[in-house]
Amino acid sequence: MNIINLKNKIIKSEDKIFDFFKEPKQKNHFKYYFYITKNFKQGKIDDEFKRKYKYFYVMDRAGLTRPDHFNEYFKLLKKKETSLAVILKKLYKIPRQTGDNALFLSFASKLMHTINNKLPIYDRNISAILDLPKTKDNNLNLEQKIDQRIKIYNELKYKFNKLLNDKKVLSLVNSLRIKFKQFSKDNKEFEWNNKLINNTKLLDSILWASYQID
Repeated sequence: MNIINLKNKIIKSEDKIFDFFKEPKQKNHFKYYFYITKNFKQGKIDDEFKRKYKYFYVMDRAGLTRPDHFNEYFKLLKKKETSLAVILKKLYKIPRQTGDNALFLSFASKLMHTINNKLPIYDRNISAILDLPKTKDNNLNLEQKIDQRIKIYNELKYKFNKLLNDKKVLSLVNSLRIKFKQFSKDNKEFEWNNKLINNTKLLDSILWASYQID
């Protein structure tokens, strides 16, 4: 979907997106994100932080399950490493449970976003709705595979910047901020804190929800 059509789609879907996050199964979506953001800023990367981080970002579903993976991942987070190439290489060195090695672009982007929330998050849903290029690893060496993912991530940043610089998209983002804040006042189970979520992450949630709605 091109940017213009996507922009029109999410603007028209504002009420559906708001209703999506009001659903009981989504009530902790922002709550966990706020916890991660707040505690990382305070340098509290303890066992509870790691548990909630792994749960929120569903880290067990892609083979990133070995203790060595988690140890290296959170070591990189503590070091505030934001080089995509470095993160990909470090995690690639550790085999998955299946014995093979993998390049974790999605989890690398989540690590980078936690450190610098102006950097967008890459995942399957975001890739699909933004029509990002798919990886084609056949006959590529490791460096070429990493370069391919860096190009994909750069396109993700480009498209996020384009959307975030659009007045109508910003109006949608601000409108949802107001709705979420009011909803949190009326519903104690729904947590909202404007100070702990910037436009990059809120747009990410909007796009993610829009994909789920379809």
